[in-house]
Amino acid sequence: LIAVVALLGARRGVAASAPVSGSEQLCLDCLRTFGWETEAEPVNVEACDLTDQNSQSYLALQTHAGYDLSPYLGRTVTRYTFRVLNYPTGEDNIYADLLVADGRVIGGDIRSSSLAGFMHALNEPA
Repeated sequence: LIAVVALLGARRGVAASAPVSGSEQLCLDCLRTFGWETEAEPVNVEACDLTDQNSQSYLALQTHAGYDLSPYLGRTVTRYTFRVLNYPTGEDNIYADLLVADGRVIGGDIRSSSLAGFMHALNEPA
């Protein structure tokens, strides 16, 4: 997988009864529009720096889903990671990453955390 973001933040634990933040709800709504069902709370929230090193493939992946990350390159954004519950193959190690800046979703992907993992656009199933 192409390393597109350099992590700046640390993992954030989310309590089972924690209220969903506005940004988290924004992410959940976005994922639903693409047909993805996820857990209600993110498994990870972290600040990340969008870099332009080795990112042409990732930028193309984002463009395929209707997002343009180029205005955000060099900026720090927030990445929300949710566990996907309805991946077509039934795998349980699938995650949705959504990038949020300025109060809106600016990009994202679906990925596998397995050793032979994959990454694809939000708008395409396996």
